[in-house]
Amino acid sequence: MSNVTIPQDFETRLFISNEFVASKSEDRLRVINPRAGEVVTSDVHLAGAEDVGLAVVAAKEAFENGPWPTMSESRRGKLLWKLADLMEANGGELAGLESLAMGSSPIMGHAMAIKNAADVFRYYAGWADKLSGESFPPEDGLMKIVKHEPIGVCTGIWAWNASLMTFTWKAAPALAVGNSVILKSSEKPPLGFLGIAKLIPTTGFPPGVVQFLSGAAETGKALALHPHVRKIILTGSGSAGRKILEAASKSNLMKVTLELGGKFPAIVFPDADFDNARKWQDAQPLTAVIGVPPAFLVNAGQVCATTSRLYIHRSIAPQFIEGLKGIYRAAAEQMGPDDGPMGVPPVTDK
Repeated sequence: MSNVTIPQDFETRLFISNEFVASKSEDRLRVINPRAGEVVTSDVHLAGAEDVGLAVVAAKEAFENGPWPTMSESRRGKLLWKLADLMEANGGELAGLESLAMGSSPIMGHAMAIKNAADVFRYYAGWADKLSGESFPPEDGLMKIVKHEPIGVCTGIWAWNASLMTFTWKAAPALAVGNSVILKSSEKPPLGFLGIAKLIPTTGFPPGVVQFLSGAAETGKALALHPHVRKIILTGSGSAGRKILEAASKSNLMKVTLELGGKFPAIVFPDADFDNARKWQDAQPLTAVIGVPPAFLVNAGQVCATTSRLYIHRSIAPQFIEGLKGIYRAAAEQMGPDDGPMGVPPVTDK
């Protein structure tokens, strides 16, 4: 990867009310490409408490007034579908932006992240007009109706290692049912995230419905402490989850959903079907995160579901290790010039 700079007109400011605006804070983030060791940009705006307040006000206004709360469910679904189309149409650019901060292959980033993200938006677009309530016979003369309604301003926060993919798990379901969202990326790879932000006005979302804030832990804390945020969803570490829970408990006891990190081993017994496993690997080379060999290669193993420890029965260890070497050799032959040795990206943050 020879060019590690972003276009001069690329927006690194905060995205609030369908506009890129300067942060009230003077703090700026420097993004370094870990493969080249070079600075990509030193001007990513970080959201402080005042910026969080402005984003929440805009999201609350969009939820309570304007066209969003009265928009039909089918129309909301069409907006989600259109965003998916735009993400795929701009997939090469988005994957390239993400690779600048991660040092990973744009090809792998496009194949794994962009397609998955678009599919998630389309899945929830299909659900937008299919959610229903319940009614009960009026045996006592009273009609009883259960109706599901959006709760208001929702916040999504996610980890750095798969940001283009995991942000959709927060945004898509919340938007499909009519909430407004404030999305905060990790401070490590914010560029692809900001590339998606510029697609929002073209998609047709009303101002304030979708906000994008770059920021570190203090930004997330400010969101969790804000009394007008009704729900917060986090994908991150155990320590980050504890801090979010603590902040939310001091605010309005907002709803909190946590998906926290972990690592797990693979245990291989003598009766494992090696031939079948290899056929499966050959059918989907390096695109499956689940499975022993590709898990070590994808994203340099920086994946919560990576089988980072192997426990192999002594009787089959030599055979298994030789098979593993063969898969790595085959993987090396498939990689292009941008993929680096074995297609493995560097560790994102030393």
